[in-house]
Amino acid sequence: MSVSGEDTLPPRVAAGARSHGHRLVTYLLLLVLASGGLPGTGAQDGSRTAASRFPERQYGITMASWWVTGFSGSQAKTSLDELAATGAGWVAFVVTQYQRDARATEIGRTSGTVDDDDLVALIGRAHDLGLKVMLKPHVDLESDPSRNRSHIGNEFRNESRWRRWFESYTAFIVHYAVLAAENEVEQFVVGTELAGTSHREDDWRDVVDQVRNVYDGALTYAALDSEAADIEWWDALDLIGVDVYYVLSNAPSPSRNQLERGWQPYLRELANLAGKWDMPIVFTEIGYTSVAGTTTRPWDWNLSGPLDLKEQARAYQTALEVTADMPWFAGMYWWYWDPDLEVGGPRDRGYTPSCKPAGEVLREWYGGSGQAGCHG
Repeated sequence: MSVSGEDTLPPRVAAGARSHGHRLVTYLLLLVLASGGLPGTGAQDGSRTAASRFPERQYGITMASWWVTGFSGSQAKTSLDELAATGAGWVAFVVTQYQRDARATEIGRTSGTVDDDDLVALIGRAHDLGLKVMLKPHVDLESDPSRNRSHIGNEFRNESRWRRWFESYTAFIVHYAVLAAENEVEQFVVGTELAGTSHREDDWRDVVDQVRNVYDGALTYAALDSEAADIEWWDALDLIGVDVYYVLSNAPSPSRNQLERGWQPYLRELANLAGKWDMPIVFTEIGYTSVAGTTTRPWDWNLSGPLDLKEQARAYQTALEVTADMPWFAGMYWWYWDPDLEVGGPRDRGYTPSCKPAGEVLREWYGGSGQAGCHG
């Protein structure tokens, strides 16, 4: 879709009902039956699924911390209040455990893993604010600076290593699935950007089965945008999840029209993926730093260049516009909002939209109140 008019804002998408007192699985089942069948039995262009099975777009923001006390205390709660003031309907909480390096097979807690009790308290706070919750556990590498989670498994040379890793991973993910079930979390991510492992279809189907044994909400997997088309077990889940960091331009400070053109091949790829599986797609992550050139390397958290709040805001606005009428589109989660109130503001170069023009884009689109993320 191409949107004409540089300053045109689409109408606010209704937030929909935000009650979380009933179980989401019952709601989804009723929607599926009302739409005429079970997943995978409808139109092959993916046009039915997002609208019928997930009628409320998941316009969300991710909150993440990589410190054990990161979700504790009044500061995190105040930051969550400010996130809710954008008008977003969902929040994704990221919690991270670690393995030593890409070759290791044991996953566990470190000082970079947020405390479970603090996570539970923040989930409760989100529900009190009317937000729905997606829980997104990550695995990171503790001491392997040249590689990242997508490289896990690339050097597993025998089945015993694969067995040990999946046993450890299953224990890790089921722990958080139980926590999600106990706290009525509406959606759960069974894995994130584990591209070196996602070809192991049978192993991942078993992981999903183990999660479904303890959790009855909606499930997705957060694939790298370069990984999603190769996964052969999407049918085990409820939504296709993609972490979206597409190259949209070749030079800093592109116009909105240039960004719209940059989106077009990716929109076609996503429509084809949704149609292949007859499933809706949710952007489990999407984000841009506040640095000139962010749309040339949106995944690069360490991008060098001058501060540029306008390019970030323009990228936010364009992403919201080009997906607005896509029938396969189930929503997006912006990366990211920090629980630390000192992070953000007009001199911040990072991903957060807090107290920046990008935050104002969200507030206008989502119908929020006040200046997003600006406190004090």
